Amino acid sequence: MPSKIYRRRPTVLMDQTLGLLLTDICNALLQLETKDSFEVFGSPDNLRIRPSMTLFDAVPATFPVFGQVLDESYRGERDQRTLDFLVING
Repeated sequence: MPSKIYRRRPTVLMDQTLGLLLTDICNALLQLETKDSFEVFGSPDNLRIRPSMTLFDAVPATFPVFGQVLDESYRGERDQRTLDFLVING
């Protein structure tokens, strides 16, 4: 199942409407005073942001905003499970 998710997400990023919407949402996150994902999204959604941003940031030739969200909200720490998955399935 994870490999299907990995193959689908880059397509989402390249979709003109969805990709722009996602980057707009990330830019809005960067404008918030709080950088606490729990405060912004609540549980369990706060736990999904770092893996998603890590995956999107790892896709070549995408927007830098995904890494910026990780830098500001997670002290630049990427999700290790996602990185491991990408190495195994890359």
